[in-house]
Amino acid sequence: LRDILTQTQPMILQGELYATAALIGSLSYAVLFQYTTLSGIAALAAFLIAFVVRGLAIVSHLRLGPPGGFIRADANQE
Repeated sequence: LRDILTQTQPMILQGELYATAALIGSLSYAVLFQYTTLSGIAALAAFLIAFVVRGLAIVSHLRLGPPGGFIRADANQE
């Protein structure tokens, strides 16, 4: 809704790694929950994993290529 109101292209179509970070975080939660007795520890660890992946993507300017493409680093972005 935000993208429609501001007439901007959605971040997921620009190759941003935020959806991939969320997927990695949710998969890590599922695995950790399976092997841990405390769901709070699994949730905290999964949050930290997703946060670090997204943070590294922002700092390193990592972006996804076109569908079927690879992850690339855009060094020319500030």
